[in-house]
Amino acid sequence: MKDIIKEISKWTSIIISVLMFAVSCSDDKEDGAPEEPVPVAPTITNFVPPHGVPGVTITITGTDLKEVSEVTIGGKEVTLVGEATDTEIKVMTTEEVTGGKIKVTTPYGTAETVSEFVVDEVFQAPSLITVPQDNVSYLDIITLEGENLDIVEKVFFGNVEAKIIREDEATRAVEGASGTELKVEVPYYEVAIGESVNLFLEYTDGDGQLVKKDTEKNFTVTPRAPQLENVSSLEADFFESVSLEGTDLNLVEKVLFGTTEATIDKESSNNTVLKVTVPYYEEEEAVKITLIYRYGEKDNILEGRKSDSADEFAAKKVKPENVECPASVMLGTSTFEITGDNLDKVEKVLFNETEITSTLSDDKMKLICSLPSTVEASSNNTITIVYWQENKKEVIRSDFGIKELVNYIWKNVKLYSNETERNYFSVTTGKEYTIENYKEVQNEQLLLSLTNKWKESSKEAYIQMSSLYSSDRSGLPIKFRRIGFNTSIDGLEQGVIDFIKGNSEENVENTLISWNKMKEIGYDSNSRESSVIRYKLNDDAYNEGTSGNGKYEGTKLGQISAIILRTGTLSGDVSEVLGIGFVELVSVDADYTQEGVQNSSWTVNVYFPKNILENIDKVIR
Repeated sequence: MKDIIKEISKWTSIIISVLMFAVSCSDDKEDGAPEEPVPVAPTITNFVPPHGVPGVTITITGTDLKEVSEVTIGGKEVTLVGEATDTEIKVMTTEEVTGGKIKVTTPYGTAETVSEFVVDEVFQAPSLITVPQDNVSYLDIITLEGENLDIVEKVFFGNVEAKIIREDEATRAVEGASGTELKVEVPYYEVAIGESVNLFLEYTDGDGQLVKKDTEKNFTVTPRAPQLENVSSLEADFFESVSLEGTDLNLVEKVLFGTTEATIDKESSNNTVLKVTVPYYEEEEAVKITLIYRYGEKDNILEGRKSDSADEFAAKKVKPENVECPASVMLGTSTFEITGDNLDKVEKVLFNETEITSTLSDDKMKLICSLPSTVEASSNNTITIVYWQENKKEVIRSDFGIKELVNYIWKNVKLYSNETERNYFSVTTGKEYTIENYKEVQNEQLLLSLTNKWKESSKEAYIQMSSLYSSDRSGLPIKFRRIGFNTSIDGLEQGVIDFIKGNSEENVENTLISWNKMKEIGYDSNSRESSVIRYKLNDDAYNEGTSGNGKYEGTKLGQISAIILRTGTLSGDVSEVLGIGFVELVSVDADYTQEGVQNSSWTVNVYFPKNILENIDKVIR
């Protein structure tokens, strides 16, 4: 029992003590003592400005900011400016700040903005440090050194604008080019010798305004004239290309040989080499080479500046020499020849001031000339050659005559033996007919044509000309005979051969071909005639006339054969001769194969009197 009373007494003492402490505390509050605040973390409600250049002051507002210990922008610490309060602090940005969120730190925590502060780009004006000018002439390209030169839009030397040489991006990357270098071409500007000018840079500033800035850097030009130091050949000829070598040749606008301007090959030239074509000039003696130049478009010297060569130039002046042409040609003759030396220099041949066709021979010793088809018989015509790019004309003959032919002369007539190409040539009109229409004229025109033969068994191959006179008595009856072989006439008809080839005073160009005239000069009218003229591809002896019927019907290159027009009968008997003409074999185009023979052709010269058909009504029909 005593223990219970003792335990109750213990707990009663404890309760009384607690109550007494509570009463004591209550008494203190009633006495007016203040309660200590509990510390909290800072907050940020705003910052201004939201962007700016390095060095700008930013005002940050919020709560619990007074005990700030650090402020960062994008992780870069910035400096506090002025006195901090619980609701506002100020900081200043630095060059290291590149932008980002603003973070405030106090002993009780941190706060960070949702948006970022943006650093504005700072405009940097261009400036010059170095201007090269040691022996720099107009139009030289120099490199200006400085800062922020990549924004420069124009460069002025004094008041004259220079050309800026911009590099492409690839070049800039390779060379490491930046805003520290700027290449410009020195412009021409008028200035007294030794006087300097200031350089100006034009650019657009950060406010979009165009600025022309005096760099206060001066420049003194050292004008250089182009110099000719060497000529690749001092004895080239007119219109040949030569190389002029020297310095500053890019300034040259004209090159004069004496007083005559040369042609400059701009694409093949540069500042050390000029490729020029020697012009024709009138001076007889050697001439100076003069360079006419100008320091760019703004150099308005009226006739340009001049720089003469030290050496003189003497063209070789190779021209046509010993030139001759015949005194006359026969009307209807297609060509005549001009002979001489250096005929490759001839550019034109004129007949009475009208250009005619002329072809240079391989040995360059002949010009084969053709007269117009409209030319008429006349005398005292002029033949003139033109050379040196039409700067020189030389009359070769002033008494050139065109005589009317008394015979038909057709040169280089081509006859085809292939059935699909076979042609029929009229000896009086020069016209050609085909397999489809020749029969329309064969009774009134003397036609020449070819056929061919290939004998597979004997491999015999030949090409021949024969009469079109047939069983229905169509066509004109003609016979053939080789001239100059198998004849009883002394001289083997050489007089006839010379007459046709033009080797005698009386010849085919000036004397009428006639039956009596041919007998008078050696034609053997008693020798055997043939029904064909034949050329064999596999029998040279036959073609030479030493084998078989070749002695009167065979032919070879250069061979002349007679074509005799007779009244004719189908039995082969012949009566009266109505006329005679000649064919000269010039060339044969064929080879010793079946295909080669079937596609063969002859080239011939044809000679017939103009009256060959005057007795055609006597032909036996």
